[in-house]
Amino acid sequence: MLPGLKKPTGNGKSNGAQIQHGSMAGGKKASEKPAGLKPIRTVTMASEQTPALPGHSAGKFPVAMPKFEILKKPKTARKARQAVEALDPGPADVFERDLVKEAFKVSDILKHHRSYCNTKTRESRFGGTVLGYVTPWNNRGYDIAKIFGSKFNYVSPVWLQLELSQEKSGFAVAGQHDVDVGWIQDVKTAGKTVKLVPRVLFERWTPQQLSKVASSKKKMTSMASVLIEVARKSGFDGYVLELWSQFGAQLAT
Repeated sequence: MLPGLKKPTGNGKSNGAQIQHGSMAGGKKASEKPAGLKPIRTVTMASEQTPALPGHSAGKFPVAMPKFEILKKPKTARKARQAVEALDPGPADVFERDLVKEAFKVSDILKHHRSYCNTKTRESRFGGTVLGYVTPWNNRGYDIAKIFGSKFNYVSPVWLQLELSQEKSGFAVAGQHDVDVGWIQDVKTAGKTVKLVPRVLFERWTPQQLSKVASSKKKMTSMASVLIEVARKSGFDGYVLELWSQFGAQLAT
């Protein structure tokens, strides 16, 4: 007789051998659950047709199979983040608020990002030359230039493009419709010494065209005359010529 089987008893009409409930390989009982598993319920299911064993007739026998569920590690509740209220401008500067340091917190940035010292907007602690760009995609810069005009030496709004044209001069300045004369006056009122120097982009120029113009005194004089005329009309103090970002990697050093 095979281990784990016993001869059926009763009226002799047994349908086959039966497995002793609770007997498993290695001597472990089916009721013992592996670590990390949770028994849900025990179900009884019929096996396939089995061959006849010595002393027994062929047939089906019931098998008791425990069903387990894998236990998942409970999720830890996340702490709710509290919204950081941004401060408005006030009399204390960044040194008095201890914001000038190497290590800082994200909450400090969120709290103080729009707060500035409204009693020292005309003072400057930096002794070097300061150039500030004002871009159309960040129109907040227009207000900053008016508030802190005294802290800048040069303010460069990104307005103009210098193009090659069929006109007699050979050049044309595009983007003049973006020039805000009223804003220029406000910036110069805020900073008595600040200079307005719009950035000029060489629109659709190739390195070869730039080299050709730069090597011709006549063309350089003509280009300068066009730029000077626009500056006088709009109240500019000069220009920032955008060359390196366009041609720096292509021109020979």
